[in-house]
Amino acid sequence: MRYAFIADIHGNAQALAAVLGEIDSLGIASIFCLGDIVGYGAEPSRCIATIRDRNIPTIVGNHDLAAARALSIENFNDNAKASAEWTYNHLTNLEKDFLKALPLEFKNHDFQLAHGAPMDPAAFDYILTPADAVLTFGAMERALLFTAHSHVPLGLVWNGKEISASPMGSVVIPPNARAIVNVGSVGQPRDGSPLAALALWDSESREASVVRVEYDVDTAARKILDAGLPEGNAYRLSLGR
Repeated sequence: MRYAFIADIHGNAQALAAVLGEIDSLGIASIFCLGDIVGYGAEPSRCIATIRDRNIPTIVGNHDLAAARALSIENFNDNAKASAEWTYNHLTNLEKDFLKALPLEFKNHDFQLAHGAPMDPAAFDYILTPADAVLTFGAMERALLFTAHSHVPLGLVWNGKEISASPMGSVVIPPNARAIVNVGSVGQPRDGSPLAALALWDSESREASVVRVEYDVDTAARKILDAGLPEGNAYRLSLGR
């Protein structure tokens, strides 16, 4: 079975269309979204509509809840605060209700999903350090976790003795190992590449991979500026930061 995972769309409709087009071209029907449909970008309603129209199972991200005023933005930076307020003012009540109703996590027989670390999904903690990875592997209820939140693709594999880390790429995960795969960001990559990211998982070959896709960055940036959102939200797109 092949699966595709997308996350951190952040209101970037151009990037979302590009990654879904890539997924469709690969003939993959099982798509999951790991949250943050909105925030930073100028087309939150369009992105929500796309996710809903395609019936993509989705868990909630911190920016989704912030944009619905269901999560405090006290610890957000100034751009994130302004973006959350702008998004709140540009969503309908039905769209806000949709975001608030999204689950915090998902599990099936093969893998689990969380926007951040799974120990307390509502805390939206990052998995950034070796200590974070150790805690996460200890808390995982499945052998494979797909996560997001940092906007940086990363693969971590624990063979029972040591943890190996690699930028994604692709990695084949042994049947007796545990793995954490950060799927990267569709709409606001932060690993130095402006290309939109999506992750794939083949349960038969046990290969996890991250694919990068070109999209119309200039149009996405122009829409952010035209909308009156913080200028940094636009300029960072071409830098992948």
